[in-house]
Amino acid sequence: MLQPLTILGKQDHFDPKDILTAPIDAIVCYCGNVTKGQVLDAISDGAKTLAEIKESTGACTSASCKELSPRRR
Repeated sequence: MLQPLTILGKQDHFDPKDILTAPIDAIVCYCGNVTKGQVLDAISDGAKTLAEIKESTGACTSASCKELSPRRR
């Protein structure tokens, strides 16, 4: 089931279980306010591990994504 997502006043539809269908500006880490695009940029810049992606983007810095995420996961 596709879910509506509003980003910067624009509503988009994507499957919340499939990151591949999420828009580039979709937030994937709520505690660090990190977008899908930032993660992809980190990988393009050479990040090969989750630890390197976290270091590059600031993702998972306060371990509160579950509480901040509207999907609670």
